[in-house]
Amino acid sequence: MQQSRSKYAELESISLTELFKLEPGAVGLYFPAKDEDGKVRQSLVRLASQAKSLATTSKKRCLLQTLMVIECSTEGDIPPPVRMLKVTVKAADEISPSGERYMAAQKRKQAAEA
Repeated sequence: MQQSRSKYAELESISLTELFKLEPGAVGLYFPAKDEDGKVRQSLVRLASQAKSLATTSKKRCLLQTLMVIECSTEGDIPPPVRMLKVTVKAADEISPSGERYMAAQKRKQAAEA
């Protein structure tokens, strides 16, 4: 992991722009930056938005997953879990199972309206 230049990520495995230059199947991990209240929600939203935008401009798709990192400690207090974003590059013609279900439901809905 390396320091990120983005104001929305503290650490990253690879920059988002470099990630989408790689072949489908490439994975990037991002620890979001905390806001004034110590929360990471807005940073996660911004990182996900940037990833989707870069996927579109590079004519690819992406899979976004929020992961929880939990540290085990035998000494003292247990630190709180940390959220991170995992971005996986997908081919433009690759559709996830949930995407296929959504598209099938939309086709059924359009057929019912016609």
